[in-house]
Order: sequence, then structure tokens, then C-alpha cells
Amino acid sequence: MSELQLRAFVLTEAYGMKAPFIAKALGGTVTAASVRDALRHARRKRGQLFGGLAGDLD
Repeated sequence: MSELQLRAFVLTEAYGMKAPFIAKALGGTVTAASVRDALRHARRKRGQLFGGLAGDLD
């Protein structure tokens, strides 16, 4: 997971921030669209990493 993906994911999941606010919080070096894209990729990677584990817990 890239640094942007991790930051965007944590800010969204832990603090409930939306993409435009995350872009601003990261110093305006990224756009809201790139934050949304990073979130999409981070969530997909999270599902791949932990998706199989959920089935093992049943």
C-alpha cells in the first residue's frame, strides 16, 4: 500500500474525513480525485489481504 493510500485510508476510516478535506490536509499536493482513487485501491488491497481471514474465523 502506498503512503498516499495508507494516509487516505486512515483519515477516512478513523476520522471520517472526505476526499476534499483529506486533499487539503495533505497540503494541497494531491487532488480530491487522486485521494478517491487512492482510497479505492487501498480498500481493494485491504479486501485482498484480509478477505480470506474472515472466512477462516467462522
